[in-house]
Amino acid sequence: MKNVKKIVFVCALIALVTVSASPAFARSVVWAGDFQQSQSPTFEQCQDWQDFLDQLSPDNQFTSVTIRGSYAPEGITMTDPAAIQELAYLLYSRTSGSVSSEGHTWYVYIGCNLESCVSQGQGVELRVDQGGGCKCLNSGSYTVRPDIGNPNWGGINTPSCFSESQTMMVTFETTSDSDNDGIADDEDLCPMSDLSQTVIVEDCYSDVYNSLFSDGCTVNDLINNCADTATNHGRFVSCVSHQLNSLKKEGLLSRSEKGVIQRCVAK
Repeated sequence: MKNVKKIVFVCALIALVTVSASPAFARSVVWAGDFQQSQSPTFEQCQDWQDFLDQLSPDNQFTSVTIRGSYAPEGITMTDPAAIQELAYLLYSRTSGSVSSEGHTWYVYIGCNLESCVSQGQGVELRVDQGGGCKCLNSGSYTVRPDIGNPNWGGINTPSCFSESQTMMVTFETTSDSDNDGIADDEDLCPMSDLSQTVIVEDCYSDVYNSLFSDGCTVNDLINNCADTATNHGRFVSCVSHQLNSLKKEGLLSRSEKGVIQRCVAK
């Protein structure tokens, strides 16, 4: 029965990776490994964990984190962005601490390891709900410590020492923001915005602030789009005039600012 559960879970992991790779603007930072009872993690498994931690940079905008395994395919998920960012930073910076959200407490402990792919005392352990680092729990543990350097690598919904052979997985979901304008790509009408400080039309500097709007576009983006689609200079001027009139009507551009930009466009 245990082998059946494991096969089903591995198939589910394959399906999960396939699905998570398909959205255009979302990506997953995933750690996963197969661990054998009474066997120490390999050097590669230890290094995979360290590489995973290095991907949890504060530059990411994480939207969820899930810990799951062969004996808990659903796992435990946290979706509070602020708490997720805090947890990601603890792991990324190799700092002990805890984060509580949505009825669970996630713990990061540093130091529970022998010499492995990292020096003794620098191992990183992730645990949910049962506090106290470097402990052996008899059952129901959600513990991951692949760099421990001995067979007590943890377990998901199992004992945390000399646990049954199983697959363990930790997934951080993040939403891409290609132009770093603070608006996720899947909500950004201009995912590669021109974020120049002022409105610039070729070599004409208007000194008008290049506003970033809630749809992810800037004034420069609107002007550049006109330049890309217009077939001649007259159509370009007309297109920009239409965009500026709309911005002025919506109170996003003053009359004088509109005039300054139009003079640049006329050139």
